Order: sequence, then structure tokens, then C-alpha cells
Amino acid sequence: MSADRYMVISSDGHASAQVKEYRPYLESKWHAQFDEEVEAGEGLRAAWRQGAAEQVGQRLNWPEATIKAFMSSPTLQPGGHPGLRDPDHRARDMDSDGVVGEVLFPDFHPETVPPFGALGGGRKPAGIGTLSKEMYDIDLQYAGARAYNRWLAEFCSTHPGRWAGIAAVPLRDIERAVEELEWAAKAGLRGGMLMPPMISEMPGFNDPFYEPVWAACEDLGMPVNQHIGGDMPEYGTRPEAFALQRTEANWFSRRTLWFLMWGGVFERHPNLRFALTEQDADWIPYTLRELDAMYDSPFAGPGLRAALSLRPTEYWTRQCFVGATFMSRLECKMRYEIGVRNAMWGGDYPHMETTFPHSRESLRYSYAGLPRDEVKLMIGENAARVYNFDSAELVRVADRIGPGTDEIDDPLNEVPSDVHIGCLGFR
Repeated sequence: MSADRYMVISSDGHASAQVKEYRPYLESKWHAQFDEEVEAGEGLRAAWRQGAAEQVGQRLNWPEATIKAFMSSPTLQPGGHPGLRDPDHRARDMDSDGVVGEVLFPDFHPETVPPFGALGGGRKPAGIGTLSKEMYDIDLQYAGARAYNRWLAEFCSTHPGRWAGIAAVPLRDIERAVEELEWAAKAGLRGGMLMPPMISEMPGFNDPFYEPVWAACEDLGMPVNQHIGGDMPEYGTRPEAFALQRTEANWFSRRTLWFLMWGGVFERHPNLRFALTEQDADWIPYTLRELDAMYDSPFAGPGLRAALSLRPTEYWTRQCFVGATFMSRLECKMRYEIGVRNAMWGGDYPHMETTFPHSRESLRYSYAGLPRDEVKLMIGENAARVYNFDSAELVRVADRIGPGTDEIDDPLNEVPSDVHIGCLGFR
């Protein structure tokens, strides 16, 4: 790569088909159930298209103009933004935005979510933003996961080297989960596996039940990924419900860190990589201080120290990462406490809050003036290492479309009127 361009990799992107488009990727024996599922869910999807955003806006007392603007977003249109499922459209958007590579998570929108509860604990949807207590048949859940993974592998193959796809791997049957991991690795989904923040019907992630999965991920070089959101409690419909859900979504998606840490998963699997994505990063230093204090305490500490050879901060430094969407100025100031080699930038394409088409401005806003060798790590090289990208291939792409180092060094002191402040980092 020429010295005057950056290799930018987003650690937070989303790719999914429209619901009906998963049918060819399912085994034919599941087509009848799939057709029934699609028909049964049409009302839910229609309600989402026509009213979900409006309901949220009304609960938050948004002005009518804001609600209309929210509902006109491409993300909320039938099938979502075209770049969500069209690889050529997405590649063009990446080129225009200076992004050379992306880590691809499933989408959670009712229009595009993988079939049969393939994500999370496998509970069926009951309405807008809610889940029933009824579980999908386990065979159907794994069939839905394989359908999504087949679709994603095909999507990634259209532009080799630019995407690290993350597989849907249900955890209700550990033997099947390992088989799906092995299939995903052979299919080129080097992004690893997605796990939900919690599965209320199953043991915590510190439980030995999951040990074959951690071992397989380590052996296959497949990162374990935790994305914000997932199988969370119900919050009702009062005006504060949305704020409660958004506030606790962060906490629920972080709690896996200490379950894996205290459960000895990082001790037994020193080469396992664990990434928390679509996260703020400013919570990490004080959380690590709390965990270190627990490790040192005269109460819980003796048992922990007998089982764990490293302090929590040392496990973090060795094998944990944060996909900061979007890394703010404050977090950049805290980069040594977070870990310059542990932080990754995310653009969240194509969701509403995405940095696209202003990723360059987002990078300038947060990273201008920082040492270039550190910026290179945080906006690209760390993700390349975690997600097994072919750096040589992406360097060639960066030489063509990557933002210039002088460009990112130029501070963005005044936000252009067409750039929403959310994509520049909220803090």
C-alpha cells in the first residue's frame, strides 16, 4: 500500500437476503414449512413497514417531520437498503466511501432476518420487537441457519477478499453447532460465528456445555462475535420502553465478556478471538479495572487466581477486541486504555445510522492528528488480523480507493449540513 493511503475495514456491516429469497438455499424438504412461515409473517412485516417506525416516533414524541424522514429511510423499505443484499451495489458504495473491506453480520429486520429463528435462542416472533415463548423445532432452526450461511457464502464470493462473513450458528445442539462451524470455515466465512447476548432457556456461557464450540472456533481460527441486541427481556409499550431497551442492549451484549473470562474460556483457549461489535468503547477501561479488582479481592480472588493464570486486563489485551461503531473523539483519547491493538472502527452499513456516504468525514472527525501508525491499526489492520483478511489483496484495493493520510489528518471542526452527527460518534 502506498504510504499516503489508509486501508479502511469496517468491523460492523450487515448483509441479508429478503425473507422470500432464502427459499432456494433451504433443502427442499423444508420448503412447505418455509412457505407457511413466510405467509404467516407477512402481517408482521407489513406492520413493520407501515407503522413500526411511526410507533417508535410517537412513543418518543418525535415531530411529524422526523417520523416521516425516519420512515423514508432505505433501510425501512421492503427488503431494506439495496446494498444489504446486492453485492455489486454494496461494492460500488464501498468504493465511493473509501472502505476496502467489511465484516458482515446478519440483519435483524423482519424483512430480512434469516428463517426459523436461526439467530439467537430460536424463539418465534410474537409481534413488533417481541418474541413468544414458543420455540422453533430444532431441525428447522439449523436448516434456517444453513440457508443463511449458504446465501452469505455466495454473496461474499462475488468480490473475493473484501468481506468476512459471519455465520449463524445456533447453540441448542452443540454437535450440530460444531458441524456448522466446520461447514462455514470450508465455505470461506472467515468472520467466525455470531452468538446472542444470552439464551434464556440455556446455560450461561461460562458453562462447560459450550466447550466443544470454543475449541472448534480456536482450531478453525473462527472469531466469536457478540453484536448488540438479541434475545433480551420484554420492556412493554410504555413511553420509556424504547429507551430501556436501547440502554440495556449495550449491557446485555457486554456480559458475555465476563462469563467467558471467569469461566476460564480464554485460559483454556489462548488463541480464541472474541469481538464485541457495534459497541461504545469508553466502558472498557473501568470495566477491566472492576474485573481486575475482583481478581485481586480476598473474597472471590483465591478461587479465580487458582483457575486463571492471567488478570482480566491481560486476557483482554491478548485476545479480545471491540468493534467501536463509531469510534468517537473521546474514545480515541482513551485508546491506550482500550488498547490500540484491540480497537476496530465500524461503519454499520447499510443501517440508518451508518457513516455511509460520509465515512471519510467520520474518520477525520475522530482520528485527525493521531499518530498514523496507530490510526492504521484502529481503522484497518486490527480487523484484518482478527478476521483473517488477505491484507495484500486489500492493500491493492486501498491503493485504488482508500482515503489519503493527509485527508484524514485534516480535522473536521465544522460538521457539514448533510452529515448527521450520529455517524461521527456521539461523544
